[in-house]
Amino acid sequence: MGTSERAIAAAYDQVVGDRIARPNRGPAAWTAAGIAVVVHAFVLALVVVGVWLLTLPGGGPGMVIAAVGCAALLSLAVLMRPRLGRLGRDEVVLDRDSAPTLFAVADRVSEGLGARRLWRIVVTADINASFSDIGLRGRPLLRIGYPLWAVLSDAERIAILGHELGHDVNGDSRHGLLVGSSLRSLYELHGALSSENGMEDSVTGAVSRVLMVIAASPVLGLAYLQNRLLTRNGHRAEYYADHLAATIAGGGATRSALAKLTHGETITRTARTARLRRDPDMWAAAREWLAANPAPADEEHSPDSTHPPTGRRIAAIAGRGYSGAKVTMTPRESAAIEEELRPGLPAVHDAFRW
Repeated sequence: MGTSERAIAAAYDQVVGDRIARPNRGPAAWTAAGIAVVVHAFVLALVVVGVWLLTLPGGGPGMVIAAVGCAALLSLAVLMRPRLGRLGRDEVVLDRDSAPTLFAVADRVSEGLGARRLWRIVVTADINASFSDIGLRGRPLLRIGYPLWAVLSDAERIAILGHELGHDVNGDSRHGLLVGSSLRSLYELHGALSSENGMEDSVTGAVSRVLMVIAASPVLGLAYLQNRLLTRNGHRAEYYADHLAATIAGGGATRSALAKLTHGETITRTARTARLRRDPDMWAAAREWLAANPAPADEEHSPDSTHPPTGRRIAAIAGRGYSGAKVTMTPRESAAIEEELRPGLPAVHDAFRW
């Protein structure tokens, strides 16, 4: 069993016992935070040295070299700056005035979990949902993929809201400003160093590419190390978010919602066919197929390395007893939410062209 498999197994073993607790920040998480501090300090040093170069006395060639050095250092600092997150121009953003029912339901989930109330909700074309902090104030933002929302039952929708809002209270440092932004900074730097744009197809260009690869390797290694340090705690945080979802929506709804996440390819293919047929409800066929095929498409399915295998997440919930749902959605609320999400549907439908 490799290191990654051992980490996955260890995280699973820790959450299938009698008691599941909020993940604590152990040595690995603190080490990752230390790397993040070093990365941000490096960016600040780039700014300080860059500005200092402009204060050097002298003129002529020395001044030109100092100006070029300043520009290079400040450009690198801008590239590696902490990304605070922002809303895209083309994103469909809902606020409390435009989607009062959706926010009211989300607020009930937040209250049940002890999480913050959402600031904004973004409608996307993803078969997924995600939670993040945005801006310097770290305001809570939820992205809802309408294709996922459309194939879920109302109880499953509460489960998805519970899981995503659970990230606000589950101790997952990957979603924080310090660690999350440092990882993005390292990946931005690696991407810039790995780019071959503008390089000549010559001996000089080949030498430049080799030097860039050499420079990019330790950056990627540092990002990989930081990500690996966070993997085990991140997996436990995902399990805990599932647990929180089950306490809010019930274990059955949480398990079935997770199972539907594994059928992304089928949902995509079915929705595209329905769009081509011009079905009045583009998602009806996908809902019918999922109702007839409730099992996960792949037990080892995982959105990315930061998530445990979905089959294990379902098994962890199935192995625990949960009472009924604490938060529910009425049919009237469900219908009202559909109307509130309608402004985002044209972009979603366009994303499902063949």
